[in-house]
Amino acid sequence: MNQFNNITRSDLELFITGEQVKVSRIIAAAIMIGPLILLALIFFMESGMQPNSGPADISDIVQTFSYIVMAYGVIVYAFILFFPRIIQTPAAIKKQLSALTLNMNGDQKEKVMHLLNLDRKYMIIRYAMLEGVALFAMVGLFIGQQQSAYQIPSQLWFLALPTILLVLYILWDFPSKTKIADRIEKDILNK
Repeated sequence: MNQFNNITRSDLELFITGEQVKVSRIIAAAIMIGPLILLALIFFMESGMQPNSGPADISDIVQTFSYIVMAYGVIVYAFILFFPRIIQTPAAIKKQLSALTLNMNGDQKEKVMHLLNLDRKYMIIRYAMLEGVALFAMVGLFIGQQQSAYQIPSQLWFLALPTILLVLYILWDFPSKTKIADRIEKDILNK
């Protein structure tokens, strides 16, 4: 960790290039696009179905699946909120930074690249967990649609919420040079 103590904000801004930000943006967009495309496909498939003529029933399997999605979502969202306290503990950060220093020559640029890769790893973990909930929910919505000859029962459309939350979160946290530098300072260097 001592080798990383002399990294300043100006070092981060100097050595985090537009190309590296672009890689993080591609990762963020790729994670966001999959569930969003699936939601759009389900929506367009559903728009061609006949409207419900009365109260729509959903099968016990779909109902149970939707409860599982809700429980899974609550667990993952709670984990995401407490992610820095669970995964990014000061001891874990120090251990990872110590492992990085074994093969390092002390160059400031190399240190920033290691920090950038560590930040990117944490970003991918957060986004992938959210994507998992969104994809799981889309499966439930798709199953509900396939079991009905009519439009999707309105009580199942809440399963679109994890995808909407994923998209909103990634758009809010979309990688930029400033956001990456802020996260490295706050979540890695200041621990």
